[in-house]
Amino acid sequence: MTRVTLLDYGAGNVKSLYNALVALGCDVEQTDKPEAVASAAILFFPGVGAFGSCMAMLERKQL
Repeated sequence: MTRVTLLDYGAGNVKSLYNALVALGCDVEQTDKPEAVASAAILFFPGVGAFGSCMAMLERKQL
């Protein structure tokens, strides 16, 4: 089973991506912790179609 980290930074459709990854057989760690992001082998950023707001939220959360 593939272990992936799903960044929950307060934007994007986290639940839909979580469900899709689980349906694909992934072991999903959903997090908003910088240390989990730093140690992730595979990291998903939901909602990066809105890159500006994504970056602003990441900076606010120090991710």
